[in-house]
Amino acid sequence: MKKIFAMVLAACLLCGAAALAETKSTILTAEIAEEYEITIPATVNIAFEATSTDLPVEVTTLRLLSKGTIADTVRKLYVQVSDNDDTLENANGDQINYTLGGSEAASGKWLYFTETGTKNFTVDITKAAWDAAPAGSYENTITFTVAIGDFQ
Repeated sequence: MKKIFAMVLAACLLCGAAALAETKSTILTAEIAEEYEITIPATVNIAFEATSTDLPVEVTTLRLLSKGTIADTVRKLYVQVSDNDDTLENANGDQINYTLGGSEAASGKWLYFTETGTKNFTVDITKAAWDAAPAGSYENTITFTVAIGDFQ
């Protein structure tokens, strides 16, 4: 009789336990922010009579969305020349005109990155501009804007 009672009790517990069971779920989330690390030299020395001098832009870390946030676009890091008057000047006001080239845009003011690496702007000075310049120490500051955006 004890064996039968134990079996009935066990069956009741199993049935009761099954009746009290419920299903729970967990949503796993992970977020990875877009990020970049970029190096633009603080100073680039232009050799006398050099007609083209590289201004390197190096991207050592780049993590972007796999697609643009707008349909049919690609996410890119872009480096834009935001302030540049294309003129080297010395303390006496003498000037050497140059053009900024080597860009991926017709304006000569953009570089685009979809992966790490180095690309160059170029500072181009004509022989005539060098020949016309008096001796002296010349300089100019170029300001860049760096941002992530969607492009066709």
